[in-house]
Amino acid sequence: MVLKRNNLRQNLIQRLYKTNGDLGRINRIKGIYQIEKREPKPDYKLPYDCIVYAFGGMDKVPFDFVTGEKDIPKGYLPIKDPKKGDLVVYYDEGYLMHCAIYDRNGNVKSKWDLGNIYKHPIESVPKNYGEEVRFFRKV
Repeated sequence: MVLKRNNLRQNLIQRLYKTNGDLGRINRIKGIYQIEKREPKPDYKLPYDCIVYAFGGMDKVPFDFVTGEKDIPKGYLPIKDPKKGDLVVYYDEGYLMHCAIYDRNGNVKSKWDLGNIYKHPIESVPKNYGEEVRFFRKV
């Protein structure tokens, strides 16, 4: 799946930061809903980012996939039509940039940077997350 370029994607990160965590203002950004507030833990040695969130924990992250050594994460199959719980991976020029979990009706749940978890349409992600999306199902 290839995402379209648009002004929302171009300016999404700036718009989110301008809300200063104001849930009411975040929820008015074209179908994006904060579903869980996450504060980075100062004593946490490894980042709890979108990849750790999507794979369900640091111990489940396939590092050979994340680093680009493998095209398909171990224990997953590439698919065309995602279902609830499937892995959604965003790429920019072939590099993995973001991971999410498919929810339903074209929406995903994802953790942006080290911040909060949002439910949003597949295409409503910051431009720097890339323009190519691939789907994977755990086997």
